[in-house]
Amino acid sequence: MSNPEYRHARVPRIDSEKWEEQPVFRETFMWEVSDPEHAAAFRVFSRTLYLMALEGGPAWDDTFAEAQAESLRAVMADLRHLQGFLTSSYDAEVDTEKAGLMTPRKERLWRFSGALAKKIATLADEVEREIQASLEEDDDETELRRRLNDAWYNGA
Repeated sequence: MSNPEYRHARVPRIDSEKWEEQPVFRETFMWEVSDPEHAAAFRVFSRTLYLMALEGGPAWDDTFAEAQAESLRAVMADLRHLQGFLTSSYDAEVDTEKAGLMTPRKERLWRFSGALAKKIATLADEVEREIQASLEEDDDETELRRRLNDAWYNGA
């Protein structure tokens, strides 16, 4: 029997165009926060922490290509996190499935989690390959950076 005092927090539907509203804590963490008031406080703190990071950091010296590559590395890291999360939850239920103790709904979601982990792994592998392939390209941004700086300082 489940404990009525403990329930996972409800995960909000996130609009991909408003991704910066949920920038710091992954929902795979937030769903463990059972008190709705605590979850709301985490979300407020998350946005505050994100804004502090944006405003408090030094200027970037990376080339535009390197900044894009670094953002893709961050995406790949998040994908690997999701892959691990789904694989872990899938692996945790293997014995339950073998014992025939799953409801049809739970078995359907369990199988979907395993399949989704594999798809995410494939996507993360693709991101990694593209980053690696980009390193092989000649990408001298010095002249582009100089022109953009000139345009900025000349008010263009």
